[in-house]
Amino acid sequence: MQKTIEVVYEKGVFKPLEKVEILEGTKIPMKIQNSYH
Repeated sequence: MQKTIEVVYEKGVFKPLEKVEILEGTKIPMKIQNSYH
């Protein structure tokens, strides 16, 4: 499955802004496209 979601980065942790169906501890690849600073 491939899906693009928005996340927020807070205190060193990426937090999804919607519910994701992923098992706890699962490793997934992540691609960071933009930084808005």
